[in-house]
Amino acid sequence: MKINANASQSIGKQQRSGSTDKTQINKDMGSAGVNKQDLLSSSKVSVSDKAQLMSKAKEIASKADDVNMDKVKRLQQLIDNGEYKVNSEAIADKLVDEHLML
Repeated sequence: MKINANASQSIGKQQRSGSTDKTQINKDMGSAGVNKQDLLSSSKVSVSDKAQLMSKAKEIASKADDVNMDKVKRLQQLIDNGEYKVNSEAIADKLVDEHLML
């Protein structure tokens, strides 16, 4: 596909100026030798398996409605008052245990 430099500059100017005259953009695309159908049919997006898995996990997590608001308020008060103490040894043990389960 060959693109006419003048037409691509015109399209760029319209995009920068915020012009939304689609007729002019389509005209410029046509004079640039850009076929709208070719452009749409040749555009592909590939999402990795990991990204798909992350999206699914996010979807599942967002549907969870098991938040104990009383506990959240209590913990937030402890944090705000500087009274919340983290048991780093217990957290480290739990992390190791979970890692070994993998």
